[in-house]
Amino acid sequence: MSYDHLLAKSIPEDQSDDLNAHLISHLKYTYWAAKSIWSNIGEDLLNALGIDPATEGERFKRIFFLAAASHDLGKANSLFQKVVRGESGVRQSIRHEWLLYVLLRCSPLEEWFRSAFKSDVEYTYFIWAIIAHHRKNSDKGTLDYSGMKLFVDNDEFRKILNWIAGEFNLKPPKPSSAEEWKKLSAKLERHSTTLKSDLLDIAIDKDFDFFQDEYDGFKLTEKSFMGAIRSLLMAADVVASAIADPDFPLRKAPFDEGAISDWITEHLTDVIPTFPKYNEIVKGRERRINANKVAQDINQQINEARAEFQDNVASSDCRVTLVSAGCGSGKTLAAFRWAVNHCAEKGNRLFFCYPTTGTATEGFLDYLLDDQDQALGDLIHSRVSVDFILNKRMRGIEKAEEGEETRASIIRSLNLWGTGIVCCTVDTVLGFLVNHYSGHLSLPAFASSIFVFDEIHSYDDTLFSYLLSFLQTFRGIPILLMTASLPNHRLEQIRDTIQNLGETLNEINGPEAWEQIKRYQQIETDSGEDPVDEVIHHYQKGEKILWVCNTVSRAICFAKQIESKAPDYNLVVYHSHFKYIDRCKKHEKTIEAFKGGNPVICITTQVAEMSLDISADYLVTDLAPTPSLIQRLGRLNRRAESDGTRPFLVLRPKDNKEEPFFLPYEDNGWWSESEEWLRELGGNELSQKDLIVAWEKTVTKERRKSAPGTSPWAKAMDHEPKPLRKLAAGSCEVILEEDIAEIKRGGKTSFLKCAIPMTAPKSIKKPIINHKYGCIVVKNGEEIFYDREVGAFWIKPEDKSKSAPDGIEGPLIV
Repeated sequence: MSYDHLLAKSIPEDQSDDLNAHLISHLKYTYWAAKSIWSNIGEDLLNALGIDPATEGERFKRIFFLAAASHDLGKANSLFQKVVRGESGVRQSIRHEWLLYVLLRCSPLEEWFRSAFKSDVEYTYFIWAIIAHHRKNSDKGTLDYSGMKLFVDNDEFRKILNWIAGEFNLKPPKPSSAEEWKKLSAKLERHSTTLKSDLLDIAIDKDFDFFQDEYDGFKLTEKSFMGAIRSLLMAADVVASAIADPDFPLRKAPFDEGAISDWITEHLTDVIPTFPKYNEIVKGRERRINANKVAQDINQQINEARAEFQDNVASSDCRVTLVSAGCGSGKTLAAFRWAVNHCAEKGNRLFFCYPTTGTATEGFLDYLLDDQDQALGDLIHSRVSVDFILNKRMRGIEKAEEGEETRASIIRSLNLWGTGIVCCTVDTVLGFLVNHYSGHLSLPAFASSIFVFDEIHSYDDTLFSYLLSFLQTFRGIPILLMTASLPNHRLEQIRDTIQNLGETLNEINGPEAWEQIKRYQQIETDSGEDPVDEVIHHYQKGEKILWVCNTVSRAICFAKQIESKAPDYNLVVYHSHFKYIDRCKKHEKTIEAFKGGNPVICITTQVAEMSLDISADYLVTDLAPTPSLIQRLGRLNRRAESDGTRPFLVLRPKDNKEEPFFLPYEDNGWWSESEEWLRELGGNELSQKDLIVAWEKTVTKERRKSAPGTSPWAKAMDHEPKPLRKLAAGSCEVILEEDIAEIKRGGKTSFLKCAIPMTAPKSIKKPIINHKYGCIVVKNGEEIFYDREVGAFWIKPEDKSKSAPDGIEGPLIV
């Protein structure tokens, strides 16, 4: 069977043909997109990666452009053409990019394409970019060539090759190669059902024999060179596919190069903000700060200290600046002032990276909405669509002019191209290092950008190692690192990374006057005294209490105990085991409760460490690693402008055998370190600086030092996605059976609203993943209990009255 036209995409059901779906159209669109991406950001990207575009630019373009023009040639086979035409009972037994790999290594095409390059290394870069543009390995199932016909003699296939020859000044392919194609087809048939000894594996082995050892010895800039080609090819491919979509705003058939170039320029570079835009954000924030000032002499001293600190940050001209300052010191405003200075000469896209989706949302609300609630930037994280629906202040922006189109581009995976100032999770920026698809597509947006990474002390070891890798990889862009406190071993890792690049790290500490205010005082209670009664006592005094537990089960159990003793109290329970729709409401309710003049008890978990801008009068916290305790204390007496302490109480979680209960943290020595830190603090009046000084005295000196993470992005054949963070044991997502109907109606957005992040305890039989929804479907009241005020927890089927798994006396079901 032969076809008049080879297809790259399916044709809409209501059309008999679609020029945009033709293979030759898609390859042209991808090639034109590649040229436009390069013209907009190519040289800037190479500079950002520490690669000289003057010496390497032409080499990069040749490989990138030819890969874009030919990346889908493997679709010229009978199986793919049947599948894309919707013929029943047909499957692709070999992915098109791996079939093209075979053609480029074991067919007459090899000699012809190789003539376009100056070395075997360049040709291999070209091939490896092609095989990685869908991030699929070659060993998934049997590679079956039987029954497949190559359409290399198809008129359109020849037309494509002749077009490529004209664009890249190549000689036309030899027309006398029909016999060789027959030999290749026979080889494919002979290897039709084998897995480990087929033609594909022979070609891969051949690659590694002559190239892998040499590649391992390459400098990081050369590996980044290869990684950038791969990522930009994926981005160009997505643009080509997006504009051919029937729902795309610029719908036409076929497109011309000018239309594609104009669209990319508009969305990739025209949105980059200039000095006035950044300055507008800073001035708006300063207005809000000034409106809350209290006229006291000590305030003036503190304000002057903050201003000097912010001046130091803003004027830093080192490529990498590290700011270590306590909560309430004005770090975020300093960061935006730093951004203003760095974009003064040339507009730069700003990425403000937070550890969690909650902190990214709060950053957007606090800084990128001006006094009239108009959006100055955009918000990018995994649950962005839900935030825009649920948050009151965002609802007015959702239907703003051009807002819908911007979010449509996000849905099409061009996440960051249409945004100029971005509040996002750190995963959004570091994702390309571990081959996350969105990370690859975002790389063009990084070319003319500056980056702020906030709360870096909260990163786990895996995530922190990739931050170090980012500092190494993007060695030509300004980066600001911010933290309230950082362990010495991590500080040394950052210093070593920057020093190894031959650069200087600028380290700036917080405003001294603010850091030395006495804000806290540790209190002790008799071991037999009930902390619930202590909290009730402080509530009755009209105070605002924050209680931070290490686990959700402890938070729920303590909340139920308070509710049983004081049912009419203003009690808020806030943790991660809520439906996202309810968690957003809990977040807003907590913020509002601490703003008012009435007492409140907020029982929460680690979500309070970074994403809550609140000031408590009394803090109860479980023992935790010292950096976490310092963060929790940052929510106590946060608004202090002069000496005047507020008390905090530390509880020691124990299991049913009265042994220390470490979860959710690893038992790596932190318990004894934290105990020593608390003994060092004693019952003294304490400032933020006192907390840090005591920590430096007690932190273990022999902490493990790790090098920057070895990035899969910088590896030749390693294109499978990897986790960016250390995966929590037993973590999973749950949806209630009662929500399935709404999810079916609302799709992905409704799923994100209803999904509940959980940790399955060992005492409960491992739940079964429902692959249709990608999570666990459970019945409320039978397998899990969910309440909008309390959250979710598992039901123990064997004994519902036993104590919770972390030693807190009290039932799981209350």
